[in-house]
Amino acid sequence: AQMDELIRLSYPLSGETPLYGGSGQVIVRQLSAIEIGCTCNTQSLETPLHAGTHIDFPRHFHVTGPTLDDFPPEFFYCSAPQIVEVKPESHLIGTELQQVLSGFSGQPLDLILVKTGSGACRGDERYWKENPGFAPEIYDFLAGNFPFLRIFGFDTISLSSFTDRAIGRIAHQKFLNPGRPILPLEDMDLTCVDQCTRLSAVLISPWQISGADGVPCTVTGWRKKG
Repeated sequence: AQMDELIRLSYPLSGETPLYGGSGQVIVRQLSAIEIGCTCNTQSLETPLHAGTHIDFPRHFHVTGPTLDDFPPEFFYCSAPQIVEVKPESHLIGTELQQVLSGFSGQPLDLILVKTGSGACRGDERYWKENPGFAPEIYDFLAGNFPFLRIFGFDTISLSSFTDRAIGRIAHQKFLNPGRPILPLEDMDLTCVDQCTRLSAVLISPWQISGADGVPCTVTGWRKKG
């Protein structure tokens, strides 16, 4: 039997990483370099934790909500993932996504990945300035139709559209509901997959930062061959 192919579904962090709202910066510094006489090369990193491909935890929008520490390792291994594609009809993705997902209703999905195509303009300020976000009622639809769903990933920079942050706050509060969280996995690299891609599993590897309300992640998928 052919082995599944490992693929990366996350972006590396760099000084070029776009950040929501255009605020803040990822800074990688060279601390020592062999070429100038040091014994080794070392670097440092200064970054907001909501940078690049990252996952939000309930503490991000709820004062006493769970943090990274409250989620066991198995939470981040998803064995029933599904990719869907949707073309945003406005700055808020709503009914068009529900229509696509209704075909999977009742399936024991633990991870849904939404490809909007936004990744094509990631090098442009439009990526963070005009990003499509998700309507708050998407949470109600997901929670009602997918009882095993734990994580909701997508290729836009945030669950919130920068053009409608008030609605974005409501969406975050819903998805990060401490009693029934569906964690947003934001700014994913979905350029190498589409709705025809079959994934057997996805592993989200969050940075281990105690007490974090969100952390960058490396995301790896197992793509079925043939």
